[in-house]
Amino acid sequence: MHAAGNFPQIYDVTTLGAGARIGGFVLFLAIALVKAFGLLGVRRTFLEAAQGRAYSTRAIGGFKRLAWISVIMVLLAVFQENVLILIIFLSDPSQQGALSIQFGTDEIKALFMVLLLVFVAHVFTQGKDAKDENDAFLLVGAP
Repeated sequence: MHAAGNFPQIYDVTTLGAGARIGGFVLFLAIALVKAFGLLGVRRTFLEAAQGRAYSTRAIGGFKRLAWISVIMVLLAVFQENVLILIIFLSDPSQQGALSIQFGTDEIKALFMVLLLVFVAHVFTQGKDAKDENDAFLLVGAP
């Protein structure tokens, strides 16, 4: 979900002052940094898999990080949209007292999808644990 997707149709953002523009920039930058942190985790997963270590601790940890950051991103998207609306309304004196907090079907769908990612991350963890157990059993039983 991209909070600024329909803002140009609803609000005239060209009338925003410098403070509001800087506030919006800082908000988008902070959320982009969180997203980049999650994507760097999945990068580690792909690098480990390319080296034949798909079930390594680092690979599973990277995927788990992406899954949990994705959950956080859904919640931050709701926060981001509402803070942007607040910035716009505080910058426009004609809109005083008009604040809308939204959490609807789109957010619930996004939350459901990222919770599936968390579930898959836990399945991968169980697969890694089973692989480690099998490897340990084979090493103990070897002559």
